[in-house]
Amino acid sequence: MSLAERWDDFWFAETSLVRLAWWRILVLALAALDLVAYAHTALADAAAIDAGTQMKTWTPIYVLEALGVEPLGLAPMRCVIAVAIVALAAGWVGWRTRTACAVAAICCLFVTAHVYSFGKVHHDKVSFAFAISSLALGPCGARLSIDAWLARRRGEGESERASGAALPLRLTQLSLALGYAFAGWTKLAVSGVEWANGYTLMRYLMQYDNAWSRFLCSHVALTAALSWGALVVQGTFPLVFVFPALRWFYLPGAVAFHVITWFAMDTGPYMTCWLLLASFLPLERVPEWLAAEWRAGSAPRRARVIASLAPAAVVALVAWVSLPTWAFVAVAAFGAWALRPLLALSRAAM
Repeated sequence: MSLAERWDDFWFAETSLVRLAWWRILVLALAALDLVAYAHTALADAAAIDAGTQMKTWTPIYVLEALGVEPLGLAPMRCVIAVAIVALAAGWVGWRTRTACAVAAICCLFVTAHVYSFGKVHHDKVSFAFAISSLALGPCGARLSIDAWLARRRGEGESERASGAALPLRLTQLSLALGYAFAGWTKLAVSGVEWANGYTLMRYLMQYDNAWSRFLCSHVALTAALSWGALVVQGTFPLVFVFPALRWFYLPGAVAFHVITWFAMDTGPYMTCWLLLASFLPLERVPEWLAAEWRAGSAPRRARVIASLAPAAVVALVAWVSLPTWAFVAVAAFGAWALRPLLALSRAAM
C-alpha cells in the first residue's frame, strides 16, 4: 500500500456505523455535562453586562475576536443555551442528527468561548472541541437514532460500515495524541530529563496542594517514578497509531495520569479529556464483550468486567458531586437508556 493510500485509509477507512453512533452518544453527553458546568457562569456574566456591573475584562479568544463578536446580554445568552439544549436532545435521540450535532457544537462552544473571554482558557477543552465539531462530518445518525429507524422503514440504511464514519473519530484521536505528545516534548525541551528528577513534580504538588500531595512530597523516588511515567505516556503517545495494540498501554496510562494529577494537585478531574480516549476503542463491541466476559463465570474474567467498569464508576461519582440533582438524574436516565443493548445481552445470557 502506497503512502497516499495509507493516508486515505487512516482518515476514511470503512468503520462501524454503530461505533460512530455510540461515539455520538458519549460526546453529546459530555457536551451536556459541560453546558451545565459553564451555563451558570455564562448567565452570570451576561446578567452583569446588562446591569453594568461586570468587573471582568472582555478579552475575546481569537475566534471571537476575528468574527467581531461582542459579549452577550442575558436574553441572547439564554437563547443560545436554550438552542444548545434542544440541539443536544435532538442529537441524543438522533433526529436530524447531523444538523442537530452541528448546531449543538456551535452553541456549546460559543458558551465556553464567552466564559473564556472573561477569564482563563483551559487546554483540556481542545480535544472536546474537535470531538463535538467533527460529529456532523460523518454519518453520526446512521445507527441508534430516529433517523436510522425512519431510514429502515423506507428500506434504506442496510450497510453496517461506511468510509465517512472514521473521520470524527480520527480527528479526536489525533488531537488527543498531539496534545499529550507536545505536553511531554515541551517538558523535555525546556528542562531535559532533569524534569523527571522528582523534585520538579514536588514543586507543582506543593503549589497545587490536594489530598495526595503531602504523601507524595515525602517520597522523592515515587515522584521521580511518576514523572518518568508521565514523560513516557505523554511523549510517546502517537505510537498508538503505528502499533494499535499499544492502546491497551496508553489508554490506561493516560487515565491513570489524569486521576493521579486530580488527587495529587488541585487541577480538577479533566474528565472530558480522558473520557474522549474512548475514541480509540471499538465501542460497538463493548456491550457484547462485557456480557460475554461476565457470562463466562470465572472469577478472573468477571474481575476484568469490574475493572473495565471502574472508570464509569468514577464518572458517576464526579457527576454526583459536581452536578445539580436534576442534571444528575437526567444524565443517569439517559445512561440507562443508552445501555439497553448491554442489559439485553445480559438477560439473554441468563
